[in-house]
Amino acid sequence: MNELHTCVYSYRLGQALIYLHKVVGVLHRDFSRNNILVREKHGWLEISDFGFASMSTEDNRYLFGSGAALKLNFTYAPEMITERMKHSVSADVYAFGGILYFMATGREPFIDKKPEGDEQIQKVVDDYRQGRIQTRRLDALRLSGASWKELLSLLFTPDPLDRARAFDPEGKSQGSSAKITLMELVFEHKWFDLCRKFVEEVSG
Repeated sequence: MNELHTCVYSYRLGQALIYLHKVVGVLHRDFSRNNILVREKHGWLEISDFGFASMSTEDNRYLFGSGAALKLNFTYAPEMITERMKHSVSADVYAFGGILYFMATGREPFIDKKPEGDEQIQKVVDDYRQGRIQTRRLDALRLSGASWKELLSLLFTPDPLDRARAFDPEGKSQGSSAKITLMELVFEHKWFDLCRKFVEEVSG
């Protein structure tokens, strides 16, 4: 996918996630590129497959198991695989980062080439758990820059609380009475300023 499309689609996808969290009040928990439909005529996106969704922004009824990382293309946040803790909107935000990375590069964020043997597989899993994404392909992108890499680094923060605090240090999105969602605060990152300009040009 070219960089203009990456920018436009990531913006629209983020808006859809904001709507899901803020208006509908749903935590998707299976947010991946396989569950996104593209309407080619108008370029609109639709989020599908709500089989694991919860009508709560915090829920811990599902744990996918330690083998899920490689099988599921690192879409799931680490806390959904390795920790028995509540899943929050922070997990969907992590998944958004995985989709964003794939749209820009056509690759998985933690795999430079297909791992062979237990040692290489273990390295991929360790990188996943530590949030060490592959950056070589990002360097060639016109939109990369410092803000692009910083955004991805924050989205792939392994600890869910640290991930939330990276975008919401004041806790504005916390609690049932919060008037703003974590994804809305992600949208305040400076990289999305550029995306807004592209979206306005395309929509205009």
